[in-house]
Amino acid sequence: MKKQVPQVLIVGRPNVGKSTLINRITGSRLAITAEESGVTRDVRSFPVEWNTRGFDVLDSGGLLLTKDVDAMQSKIESRVDAVLNDVDVILFITDVTTGIDSTDQIIAKYLRPHADKVIIGVNKSDNMARYADATAFYRLGFGEPFPISAMQGNGIGDLLDEAITRFPENAGLLVYEGKKSKDDVTFDLEEPLEDPLDVTEDGEEWASEDDFKEPVIPEKEQKIDINEIKVAIVGRPNMGKSSLMNALANRDVSIVDDVAGTTRDVVDEVIEFEDKRFRILDTAGLRRKARVHDVIEYFSTLRANKTLANADLVLVMLDATEGMTDQDRRIVGMVIENRRNMIVVVNKWDLVDRTDQTRRDMEKMLQHNITVMQYYPVQFVSAVEHHGLGRLLRQIADITVRGYQRVDTAAMNKFVVDMIYTHPPKAIGGKRLKIYYATQAEVAPPTFVFFVNEPSLATTEYRRFIERQIRSYFGDLQGCAIRVKFRGKAKAKTRS
Repeated sequence: MKKQVPQVLIVGRPNVGKSTLINRITGSRLAITAEESGVTRDVRSFPVEWNTRGFDVLDSGGLLLTKDVDAMQSKIESRVDAVLNDVDVILFITDVTTGIDSTDQIIAKYLRPHADKVIIGVNKSDNMARYADATAFYRLGFGEPFPISAMQGNGIGDLLDEAITRFPENAGLLVYEGKKSKDDVTFDLEEPLEDPLDVTEDGEEWASEDDFKEPVIPEKEQKIDINEIKVAIVGRPNMGKSSLMNALANRDVSIVDDVAGTTRDVVDEVIEFEDKRFRILDTAGLRRKARVHDVIEYFSTLRANKTLANADLVLVMLDATEGMTDQDRRIVGMVIENRRNMIVVVNKWDLVDRTDQTRRDMEKMLQHNITVMQYYPVQFVSAVEHHGLGRLLRQIADITVRGYQRVDTAAMNKFVVDMIYTHPPKAIGGKRLKIYYATQAEVAPPTFVFFVNEPSLATTEYRRFIERQIRSYFGDLQGCAIRVKFRGKAKAKTRS
C-alpha cells in the first residue's frame, strides 16, 4: 500500500532503549520493554503528532548484522532492511553508558547509503556528565548527535524537531480545528507514561430508567458507515496467525517461524479490499495461564487480551490437522464473554483431505464441543496457499455491518408477546420474573434491554434462553455478539 504519511524508523542494537523511546513518544506503553535483549521482533507502526505534523514511528528489533546470527535474528533484520528505502527519517539510537561499540560501528556502516536520513540519538543521557559524553558519537559520521533520555523524557522534543525537518515539504501537515496556530497546541513529553495494561474489569453501569425511554439513534448508526474494521487474529501459538496476517496483507508484515511464541507485540496492518478498509491485528499466541512463566509472554498475553476486547471482530484460529483443543475452547469462550463478533478460522486446510464431508465433519465437531458455535460461522482457509481469503474478508464486512443494525421498539415488544410470554420463566422463591417491555439500546454489539419487575429473578439460564430466542426470531445475526440486560423500573438497576 502506498505510504500516505511520513515514516520515522527507529533502529539500533539490542537493549539501547528503542521501545522505551517509542513509549515516551506515544505517551503510553504500547511497546513491550524488558532487560532481556531481543524483545521486539516485528517492525511495528505507531501514529504520532508533533509540532503540527502527523507521522508514523516504526519500532524495530535490535540489529546485530553479523554472519553467525540465528534464523530469528536474520528475520528481524530482513524486516528492517525491507523498509529502509521507504522511510523518511532513520533514528539511530545508541547508549551513552556503553559508548560506541563494535555493533554500533557495523550498524553505522549499514546505514551509510541512507546517511541523509539518519539522526543519531544518544540514549540514557540523564545527567550533565552523560550529555557531555554524547559528543563522542560524532565519530559515527551522521552529524550532530542528540543526547536524550527515553526514561526521563529529556531531549526528545529536540530529536523530533530535527526529524520533521527531514520530511518532504508539508508532508503530514495537520490542521487543528479550533486552534488559531501551532502555538495553541501543547505537548508534554515529561509527564509520567500512562500504562494501558492497568485494565479494569468491565462492569455494567447502573443507569436510570429514563436512559431508555425512547432510544435516540445517532446518525452514524442509521447510516452504518464504518470507516475501518478492526480485526484481531487470536489463537494458540503456531496456529498460523502471522501467516494469515501476511497472506491478507499480501506481504511479509509479521515474522513467521516454526518456533511457538514468535509474535510478541500486537502487529497491525491496514488493507483495502472491495472498497472496504480493514485494520488486521496479529496477536501473540495464547496459552493457559499455568504455562505462562516468562514475563515477556505475560505482557504479550495481556496485549492480546486487550486487543481482543477492543476489536470489531475476532478471528479465532484453529489448526485443521488438530481439531479443537481445551485451550481453543477457552479462547472461544473469552471472545464470547467479551461480546465480540467472531469467525472461527480453520487454517492449514491444505494439509487435510479437502472434501465437503471433511468440512461438514469439522463443523459438526466444533458445534459438539461448544453449543453456541451454531451462531458463529466457520471459514476454512490456507494461509500458505492464500485459499479462502476473499470469502473471509467479505464475511468479516457483512458481520460487522449486521452488528450495527437496529430493531425498533415495536418489533421488540412483539417479540416479547410472541416468544417470551409463551415461555415464562420459572418462579424463584414464590416470585416470577415479569417482563413489561423491551428495547434495543445499543449497537455493536446489539444490546437488548428488558424492563422487568425484579432483575435479580433473571437467571443466567433464562438470559441465555432469551438470547437464543432473539437470534431465532430476528435471524441475520450469524457471527454477531449480542447482549441481553434486565432493568427494574423501581430500582433502575441492570443485570446482564
